[in-house]
Amino acid sequence: MPILWLGAAPFGAAPAQHHEHHDHAGAAVDLPDECAAAAHGRDASPNVRHFMILAARRGVFYDGGGPSAVVLIAVDETAGETLTGAVGLYADEAGGFRFGAVPRAVYDPLVGAPEDGDSVMLRLELSPAQYDDVLGVLSTWERRAREGALLYRGDLLMNQILMLKQATEAAARCGREIDLYALDWGIEDRISEDNPRSLVPFLFFAELKARNERLHVLDERMPRAALSLLVSSSGGQ
Repeated sequence: MPILWLGAAPFGAAPAQHHEHHDHAGAAVDLPDECAAAAHGRDASPNVRHFMILAARRGVFYDGGGPSAVVLIAVDETAGETLTGAVGLYADEAGGFRFGAVPRAVYDPLVGAPEDGDSVMLRLELSPAQYDDVLGVLSTWERRAREGALLYRGDLLMNQILMLKQATEAAARCGREIDLYALDWGIEDRISEDNPRSLVPFLFFAELKARNERLHVLDERMPRAALSLLVSSSGGQ
């Protein structure tokens, strides 16, 4: 089955870079009419299934954090096509932090490793409208990284946290069944308030997994084509 990369440029090939100003921009306001229009107006094949995978580890980097990524997969088994790509924070071969398009060699083991106390993975099936919204967020952040125009100059972790916030909010905007955690740096945000920033991506995904366990897509419910790209999680995780 051929693999077609997301976006105009392969996510896995773009050089991840740094930089730029800062912004606390949130996700788009919930617009049910717009969601309905997208659902009815999108030229989508009924044979295509869409997935978002949130995966993170801790205790890998010197600061106690670890790699984290949002992975998108679209599978059309009838046409024999699979689109996949990821954006996130990871360490390169020299040990330096990188933010942007995540190479498959990095995100494959991240999403496929058995879960333990230091790793978390949540697989959600998305509607075409949800998928398009998340893809728009990831494409924007991938372009910013590639062009050296990130919102937080010299702070890759803050860019990562904002990207994770926007991507998950985008998924929930046209999918109210997703139970979000308000990662907003407010006094009720215990994750960012009570923990070092290096742990925020892992703890954020762990909280989302706990809130949305019923939506987690087990191995047996994943298309074979998608599982062939990912190392199957231990015990059908």
